[in-house]
Amino acid sequence: MNKELSIQQVAEITGLSIHTLRYYEHSGLLASTRIRRLPNGHRRYDEVDLEWIDFVKCLRESAMPIAEMQHFAEITRQGASTVKERRELLEAHRLNLLQDLQKMQQALASIEAKISHYRELENEIEHT
Repeated sequence: MNKELSIQQVAEITGLSIHTLRYYEHSGLLASTRIRRLPNGHRRYDEVDLEWIDFVKCLRESAMPIAEMQHFAEITRQGASTVKERRELLEAHRLNLLQDLQKMQQALASIEAKISHYRELENEIEHT
């Protein structure tokens, strides 16, 4: 994609609302210095912006706190000198996700066991 997109087009592509895109920019999650502005103030996004927005969505969907997302965005803008810090931040987030996933798997197993138990009770009731 070589063409630039309007905020409406980006909202449609990403599934985020225009309000959310503006909030992300205002809160520092999107580099407002990267997003080009037309003389009338309208934003123009390119492929790099879309890739970053997709990653921000990934962080948000994986329950990374906004403050951590903002920190990650800030250190990313600082360039190559922060690569190690960015990796460490993502590794810590991955560890949290793995722990959450394990808890969810345990909860799911308990729920499935209870469903199985209720099915057995239903069968006993039907055959009495």
